Amino acid sequence: MVTSTDKNNSQSTEDSLQKLLNKSSQKWDLQEPKKRDAWLLRTRQLLEKAGDDVLAAVIEGTPSPEWLMEKNCALTPRQAEKMSGELMENYLTANAVAYDILLDRIDLEKRASLANRIARFAQSQDGHAVWQIVMEACDFSTSSR
Repeated sequence: MVTSTDKNNSQSTEDSLQKLLNKSSQKWDLQEPKKRDAWLLRTRQLLEKAGDDVLAAVIEGTPSPEWLMEKNCALTPRQAEKMSGELMENYLTANAVAYDILLDRIDLEKRASLANRIARFAQSQDGHAVWQIVMEACDFSTSSR
């Protein structure tokens, strides 16, 4: 039996999560640790909302024959090569969508070096490459950001 206390706790949890997601999660300069978690949660939510292909493209990268064979060991090299070619158009579209989402959420105003680094991927709209930059920036144990 669900009590009003359970409903209040559930609503309180949802409210807390929403506040976390909204709290400074619109743009991030990839430096301030306080904004990282909320930004990552909201960004991943937006990537998932855009589609499973978009999330897979940004996280997994190019569907190479090697990657496909790793995921499905029953594939022969020839089958994996064919499948890779078939998936490439969809991957490029999804990767471009991910690029747009990420670019819209990264604050490039304060960091010219970051803007220059991301600009290298503008023509190819490589969302996976930008995601790798984001993941590198999320590792606060190093100073290589």
